[in-house]
Amino acid sequence: MELEEIQKRIERIVRDFSPLIPGLKVEFLGSQAYMARLRGKPIMPWEKQDEVKVEAPPLHSSIKNNLVLVCREALVEKVHSEPRELRRPLVEGLILYELLYLAVARGPEMYPRAKAEALLRRYWPLQYCALQGVVIGTETRSHSSGEAT
Repeated sequence: MELEEIQKRIERIVRDFSPLIPGLKVEFLGSQAYMARLRGKPIMPWEKQDEVKVEAPPLHSSIKNNLVLVCREALVEKVHSEPRELRRPLVEGLILYELLYLAVARGPEMYPRAKAEALLRRYWPLQYCALQGVVIGTETRSHSSGEAT
């Protein structure tokens, strides 16, 4: 699954959710621009790359702007690190989780991330499992290889 296919799949799902979330937008950014947007300030030429880089998910949503930011490089890297049969459900799970969060956060829900996860688990179980496999994948893989964690 290459970047173009990933983008098309994400854009299709975003279009499906746009009636539910007015003004919904998705932006695909390079890693420098993505990190600058997450930090809320531009990356200056004198800053070392190591100082700027933080562990961040490949997708990030903003309730205030009804916006989902996607880091192209990080997403492709994450998708390619998984078995081929899990790539499509992983991409779908990542974007669905962010969109469900945006939809739920518009209402009175006290814990919108937890509610988004519950909705994903209930209505998109394959995508939820693919997403959870990535989140806990490192732990699972070390157990199967006999390493202690």
